[in-house]
Amino acid sequence: MHQYLRKKGLLKPEQTLLLAVSGGRDSVALLHILLELKPAWRWKLFIGHVNHGLRPDADAAESDGCRTMASEYQLPYFEKKLSSTDFDAVSENSSIEAKARILRYAILEKWRRESCADYILTGHHQDDQAETILYRFFQGSGWRGLAGIAIHGESIIRPLMALRRSEITSYCEKRQIKYFDDNSNENEQLKRNLIRRQLLPEIENHFPSAVQALNAMAESMQKLSEYADGETERFLKANLRKYDEFFRLSKAAILALPTLMQQNIIQKLPACLGNILHLSQKQTEQILNLLRDANSGALFSPAKDLFYFLETDDLVISKVWPQSFQISLEKDTICTLPYIGSFLLKQLAEKPKAFPKNDSKIIYASHSHSLKFCLRSWQKGDQLQPFGESKGRHISNILTNSEIPAFFKINYPVLLAEGQILWVPGLRRSNIFPIYNKARFFYQIHFFPAQNGGRDAAKMNN
Repeated sequence: MHQYLRKKGLLKPEQTLLLAVSGGRDSVALLHILLELKPAWRWKLFIGHVNHGLRPDADAAESDGCRTMASEYQLPYFEKKLSSTDFDAVSENSSIEAKARILRYAILEKWRRESCADYILTGHHQDDQAETILYRFFQGSGWRGLAGIAIHGESIIRPLMALRRSEITSYCEKRQIKYFDDNSNENEQLKRNLIRRQLLPEIENHFPSAVQALNAMAESMQKLSEYADGETERFLKANLRKYDEFFRLSKAAILALPTLMQQNIIQKLPACLGNILHLSQKQTEQILNLLRDANSGALFSPAKDLFYFLETDDLVISKVWPQSFQISLEKDTICTLPYIGSFLLKQLAEKPKAFPKNDSKIIYASHSHSLKFCLRSWQKGDQLQPFGESKGRHISNILTNSEIPAFFKINYPVLLAEGQILWVPGLRRSNIFPIYNKARFFYQIHFFPAQNGGRDAAKMNN
């Protein structure tokens, strides 16, 4: 193991390492290997254990065992028991096993940061790699799936990738190391277990070096993946336009790239929003087909907190989908609408001597001292008679003619008072409540557009 770590450059002396321990053979063996190497490498070790709560009795016993090991070897210890709420927070499109994996790595990463650890270490080995590649192959996960499990990720290292499962078992037997057997690994209704227990042994009967060959292929594909990731990072740095809850990419810029790069960019986009969802090959192709063939306004949502929306020239990726709304405007209180901007209503003490010369500020006059204003999302059929014009105009046409991008157009606000539409903020005011000499009360509404949202986005596209 000394030689493997040095040859691969996986670890360095005096690093702080967080070891993910389930209580099973592989992670417990890794713990003992690290403890043997610790004096020479002078590492600082932490143990992190996630109780998934899927096997109540077994999980509790494993948690007790991990606590005991941490105490016995005097290692700092983290533990977390997952709840149904935790699982519900993960995309409903994922299996329970996938949700558990997503949650486990998110928690381990949190602990890594809290402990200032350089890396998370897991107990994956060569047989795990072979099983993963076969599983992803049958799922149709594409070229990236053939890269399998990365030996060295941004914050994760898997030192046991030099070993077969049989070698780890032999190591534990010789040292009489105790660990917990997970009985769920025998359930062949789970496809991973079927591959492990039936398919891979049969393949090895005919191709004895199959596991080594699959691991060698994975290493080659990981190098391709690293190259593609580097190119993707450069592309996103140059082309991604980021905002608070969403970002944009030029449709033409994506489609000008080779297909492999298109796929890689689409698969990396969720992470740009902090989403840990792994897009399948099928989902990736659905999004690319959206870019190639769909009309503006097309939508694809692979998860409840991830939306791909196609505009004429851009792909918009968002954490949330714009919702219909109706909000009262209160005097001297800022009202903020996501993506669009903020509004401030003031009642003026007297008739203004000068009037706004831009579309971001507007003044209304009335006999009423309690005129009520509200903002709501525009609706199909809404009309407004613009100031100085004799005919009404549909709000939809006003937004389109003003080149409001489709994503912002979905729920662009209109201002109302007494049930009448007064203003399409930043675009058109109506002829209702104009300034007149005998008016007693004056109301000023100031619109502060969000950066590159709504009206500003229209300017950006011009």
